[in-house]
This record gives sequence, structure tokens and C-alpha cells, in this order.
Amino acid sequence: MSRRTVTAASAVLLASSFSAFAADAPAVETKPTLPAEAMKAVSPERIKADIDKLVSFRTRHTLSPINNPVRGIGAAQKWLLNQFNEANRANPPKFGMIKAWTESWSEAPQELLPEGANLTSVLGGLRGVAPLAQDNFVYVVAHYDSRNDNPFDFEGDAPGANNNASGVAATLEIARALANKQLDATVVFFLSSGEEQGLLGAKYWVQQVMAQDQHIIAVINLDTIGAPGPAGRNAVSVYSPGLDKSGSSSQREIRAKLKAENDSPSRQLARYFVEIAALEQTAVQPKLVVQADANLPTGDYTAFLEGGYPSVHLSEATPDAADAVDPAYIADVARLNAAVIVHLCNAPSAPKNVRIAPAATGEATDLQWVENIERDVAGYEVVWREAAASAWQHSKNVGLVTSATLDVKRDDAHFGVRAYDKYGYKSPVAFPVGAKE
Repeated sequence: MSRRTVTAASAVLLASSFSAFAADAPAVETKPTLPAEAMKAVSPERIKADIDKLVSFRTRHTLSPINNPVRGIGAAQKWLLNQFNEANRANPPKFGMIKAWTESWSEAPQELLPEGANLTSVLGGLRGVAPLAQDNFVYVVAHYDSRNDNPFDFEGDAPGANNNASGVAATLEIARALANKQLDATVVFFLSSGEEQGLLGAKYWVQQVMAQDQHIIAVINLDTIGAPGPAGRNAVSVYSPGLDKSGSSSQREIRAKLKAENDSPSRQLARYFVEIAALEQTAVQPKLVVQADANLPTGDYTAFLEGGYPSVHLSEATPDAADAVDPAYIADVARLNAAVIVHLCNAPSAPKNVRIAPAATGEATDLQWVENIERDVAGYEVVWREAAASAWQHSKNVGLVTSATLDVKRDDAHFGVRAYDKYGYKSPVAFPVGAKE
């Protein structure tokens, strides 16, 4: 995580504002139990052990030793790779298994790498089981490199307990909790290198996934989550940009035309965090922080945002010292993320081509969308809020249809549509891509 100072948020939305997720809820067969099972599997003791191990490498600076078996970034790489493999051995797979691998590349000489360097990121992939969803990707991202106050000191100690062994330990524990769980979509656990030199690992990987045309539905960046921040141990900050580059260029143009910067895919992902936390009654509730880009804490998620992918950043500005790290708090943050990931992976995809159709008068709003391809879709919900409000305030279950009319003036509200399945999993909200005419 960058050491840039974070200024006061321009807006803070608390979980109690998000009542629309549960309002007018559709009938379901049963409440999904998988999120609770995943949360229960998270262990603060393992998280503490992981942080202690990462600290024991003394430094994880990008230029630290590669071949030393007990000190430096090379030893950390080997240990992290083994942790993904151990997750499979501890949880014999029924539905899938974590595939672990490393991704290495070369960086040319630059400001913080005067002689260039060979870098390596560590990844684990949990393949989804649903044919229509397994090519949808959810990324959990944390950088494992560290540095001390001198960015060119690759020999001195840089234990990085909070920044960012905390995020790495949470990512490993989420992977363990989800191993052997039935997920429709694919989860990638991405432990990046070179973050402290300018997000190098994330930037390189984003180039690769763009070349592969991966369909990434969410990027969750865990960076410096080692202890509660000013809001207390029952909250975690979820950062979302004020001017969001996620989505296609045409979608960004439409949002700008409608003055709907607050309706980007990343903002919908941030709202989803808050909604799932309320639904699953997680111990840690998200505090959504919306800031101008210049004031956002930097992190790997910004590289994914530049690629157009929906991304959020979980972080707390707390001391980077081993004795300041709170494994119980990190475990609660990990449980929140595990629940969100299960919902994201098993929910239907967000409806496509949502449009506000032309109407004879401005007294009503006609919405149209394309039917989802998933066979288990049970229906759709329309959500709306006052134009000045940040959270969805109202919802209406409209059933298994592809259009709906609301007795709400088009110019008085912002609208969205989400799909739900027979088990109660709901997609993130899709914002209308058709302009009001």
C-alpha cells in the first residue's frame, strides 16, 4: 500500500442505508448456507501463524535475495506457493481444487528499480463448476512484497506485518475456506510482487488478462487490514473512486451524460459488499468510502481499474508493526470477503443491456433488459433511489420478465436491475446503458 496520506472522505455510506437488498425479497427454496460455511472455516490462529511466517523472512523487498532459503522474497514465494497446494491437501476436492502457479517477468530499469529486475507473483485458481459461469472471474488481490522507509534498501529488515502480510494472510485463509466449496464462477487468488515499486505485478497481470479477454466481474484488493481503524473493530473501509473508469468507454460516456458517476460497476460492487454484510450479519460491516481519485489510497486495484474492471480496495490506516496486528479482526474481514465471494460466484450474472425505454410522458419509467442465459434464474428485481441519494432506497420484485414499468418519474430517480436465482443469490445491480430520451 502506498504511504500517501488519505484525506477525509467525500461521502461515507453505512450498512444501515442499504435496505433495498432485503426489501420485497423474492420467494426462495432455502437461504443459502454456503456463505456461512465459508465464514465458519476461517481461522484467526492460522492467520496469525501466516503473518508470523511472513514476518520471519525479515524482508520481502522486490530486490531482496531470491535463493536464500530463509530470508527474502524468494523464500516467501516458495512458501506462498506451498500454502495454495496445502489448501488442497487439507480439503480433498469434491467440486474443484486450487491450481497454484507463479508468474515471472522482467522489468526494465526505472526509478525504483535502477538496474531492472525479474519479478514473480504467486497465484492460486479455484475453477468454477458451472459451464455458463466458470469463465467469469473474481479476483482476490494482495501484494506480498514489503519495504522499509528507504525504497532502495533491499538488505535491511522490512517485515511488513500489516503492509501487507495482513492482506496476504487473509487471502490465504479465504482460499482455504473456499477450497472444496461448490462455486459456479472462478476465483483467482493473486499475490502480487513489485507493488511497492509502482504496482508492477498488478500492471503486468492486467496486461495479460486483457490480452486473454478474461471476463472479470469483481476485483477485491486487500491491503493493510491488520487492525481496526477509526471506525472501530466492527467496520472496515471499502474504498471506491469518485470518477470510476470501470466498464466500457461507451458506458462511461452514458454515465457522464446522465450525471451518474455513482452508478459505475465498481460502485455497484462496493454496494454489494454492504448488502451482503447486512444479509449475512457479518461481524465486520463495510464502511463505503467514496473519494476523488487524487485522494484514494493507491494499491493494486488501481491497475485493474485502469483496465476497466470493477474493483474495490479494503484498507485501514493503522501502524505497520507486528504487535499492532489483530488476527481476530483480520479473520472477521476475511469472513466478510468469503461471504461476498460466494454470493458473487453463485449469483446469476448482472442483467445485460438494461435500458430506460422512451415513454409517452415523464410520469412513469419503462425498463427493459435481456433475459439471462443461466437456467436457474428465478426472476429480476428493479431498484431505484432519489437522484441525490448514494444508496438504493427501494426495490420491486418483478418476477421472470424482461421489462417493467414503475410509477416513478424518470427524472426524479436513478434505476437499476438485478437477477436472482431460486436459492436467493442476487447479482450486482446493472445500471441502464440506454439514455433517457
